[in-house]
Order: sequence, then structure tokens, then C-alpha cells
Amino acid sequence: MQTTLKIVLCGTLEDVRKRRALDYERISKIYPQANLARHDHTIEINSTWTNKYISVRQLKNIDGLKPRYMEADVSAFLVATPKQMKIATEWYQSVAVINYAKDD
Repeated sequence: MQTTLKIVLCGTLEDVRKRRALDYERISKIYPQANLARHDHTIEINSTWTNKYISVRQLKNIDGLKPRYMEADVSAFLVATPKQMKIATEWYQSVAVINYAKDD
């Protein structure tokens, strides 16, 4: 079963590609024993944890995801409107409450 560990919100699809490549390199150096795989907009870690990278335009497609963490790349702040950032924040807060309730 794959669990989404983190969603990284980026500005554009090009930013998604760059950020995923940087994170992949960083993770592989810090945890050389980890089994890493890259697929489209994701990095799988030991076939269990998945980091998902999305652009601001893909915000409407995140409803099915339940991440433990959400982070915004600097590029997201350059592209997203305040309304889009508010929607992303409110969505994450509602999902995070559900996740923590299930973990207890």
C-alpha cells in the first residue's frame, strides 16, 4: 500500500520537474540504502512512501490525496494567486485533521 508522505506545490510543470529532480538527488545522497523510483510527478521511497509534486494548475486534482505533509516550493508563491494558496491551505488542514484522527 502506498501512502502519500508529502505533497509539494510548485508553480508550473517545469518547476515540478526541477524540484522532483532536486529532491530525488538529495534523498538518494542522504539515504543511499533507500529504494527510490521516479514516476511522472512522484518519487516512491521503498515502495511505500510517495512524494507527490503538483503544479498550481493541478490544485483541483488533489482531493483524493491524504498527505502527512504539504509544502510549497518558492515557485508556487510566484505563480499562485492568494485565493489558490488559501484553497490549498484549507484543503490540507481539513485532510490533516482527518489523518491525525485516524492515527490516534
